[in-house]
Amino acid sequence: MKRFLIFVLTATLLLCLGTAALAESEDATGAEPRNSSFFSRYGTSLTPTGSGNVTLTFSCTATGVVSQLGVSGYTVQRLDDSGWTDVTGLLPGSMASNTSNHSFSKNFHGVAGEKYRVTYTFFCVKSDGTSESKFHTSGTVTAK
Repeated sequence: MKRFLIFVLTATLLLCLGTAALAESEDATGAEPRNSSFFSRYGTSLTPTGSGNVTLTFSCTATGVVSQLGVSGYTVQRLDDSGWTDVTGLLPGSMASNTSNHSFSKNFHGVAGEKYRVTYTFFCVKSDGTSESKFHTSGTVTAK
């Protein structure tokens, strides 16, 4: 009975670790696999670089070569006592033409110790004129 209990606990632990690994399946750029006929991956990573600065890196990959691909716009938000507050307003993103992937980085000047995240919209236009947009929210980072 003791061996069976150890087996069950070990199996449960392995299942939990496997689920956590799937939940954290972002690559180095923060782009996650997506269920879409336009995007195969999209995401962002936020990296604190010191003195309150945060580097925002956006990355997306289309399912093939498309007419337009990128981020149509983004907003930086700060966590305060009342929740998430927009601190930048809508900022322009970056679009590329006739490509299957696109990435770019922007620097944000925040305040050390504050928590930030980014909301953004990825946009893709295929050669036949059909399009898809994906609104997403990044993870949270604390500026250093």
